[in-house]
Amino acid sequence: MAVRHPDRNETGILMRANSMTTQRSALVFALAALSSTGLYAQTISINNTNLAPIPLSGSVTVDANGQLSATCTGSTCATLGQSGGSPASVSLPAGPIQTTQSAATTVAMTVTNAPVTCIGTSIPSTGVTGWVGNDLRTTSGNASVNFANIGTFALTANCYNADGSAGADSVDVEVASGSGGGNTPNPDSCIIDGQTIAGSTRPSGYEFIRPAGFTMFNRTWENQFNGREWGAQISYLAPIGSFSVGDAQAAGMYITIPFQPTAGTIYVLEWFEAQSVTNANYFNPRRSTSVSVSVSPCAGDVRPRVATSTNQWLKGCKKQSSQSNLGFSTLAGSGCRLNAGEWYWLTIQMADGTDGSLTPTEHTCADGRTQCEANFDLNF
Repeated sequence: MAVRHPDRNETGILMRANSMTTQRSALVFALAALSSTGLYAQTISINNTNLAPIPLSGSVTVDANGQLSATCTGSTCATLGQSGGSPASVSLPAGPIQTTQSAATTVAMTVTNAPVTCIGTSIPSTGVTGWVGNDLRTTSGNASVNFANIGTFALTANCYNADGSAGADSVDVEVASGSGGGNTPNPDSCIIDGQTIAGSTRPSGYEFIRPAGFTMFNRTWENQFNGREWGAQISYLAPIGSFSVGDAQAAGMYITIPFQPTAGTIYVLEWFEAQSVTNANYFNPRRSTSVSVSVSPCAGDVRPRVATSTNQWLKGCKKQSSQSNLGFSTLAGSGCRLNAGEWYWLTIQMADGTDGSLTPTEHTCADGRTQCEANFDLNF
């Protein structure tokens, strides 16, 4: 009888986490200011920290006393820079704000110096209602915003009074899918490469996404990692434990776990051959000679990795090895690039289908065993 790890779930993975931050750079654009007589010209540089360069729509003039004045209409006011006096200011939450598609999302606003108007912009702006171009001032100091699409949206507000604006403020909003019942994703339905995988329907080439004849262990992150929430700093040694197929046979099964990546974060999933942990009286690790690991929009994506593929779901988001690592992030240039706030599935299997075939009787357990495990860390 194999020795069970005392701190391990029936199928448990333990991971470790580190964080990183990103920085937003300022953009600068220039406005040509013409005199009221049209005889003189001068150039004014304005720091625009939240928007791409945008041509000013309106009028910029210098009066007979040499004073600069600017007028604008509608959303073009968001392109104006600072002015003297006591300009209006606005502060938004630190963020990120997390919400779901089509849900009314409250964005708190704190304003000073009695703004006459506050203008909102969003990058991207498609599908955003209740914010873009609107007068955001409300009696409660909050705005109610809806997002038709998933992903990360950078919301910016800029407020103005007779003395202008003291500068804009921004907050990121991470919008997750509203399907599957609130924040609970549905493992039996997904869209990948434009193909819908639902129930037992499998288009050609997608037969090994939740393949027939295999048992799916659909675990939450907290269930799988001994109560640790997504983002907690954990590894197979802290707390002590490891991924294991538990009492189930390794053949004909896989574990799949949903998660939502955070914008600007690089995740590195590492796994090792199972090791004994003497201070937990765990002396007989059940090694696997090869572990299949994948990240995918679909639960149970056990398709083999294709080294020559240009499709990241078949190459960059998969790895097969007894000891290795798999990196994924929301950043451009990642070999496995994900969208912040969307649901993805981490799938782990003790089998090797790289020869193009995979049957429910195959497994990669060493030493003549039919049960095996590997140790995991997650760094970010």
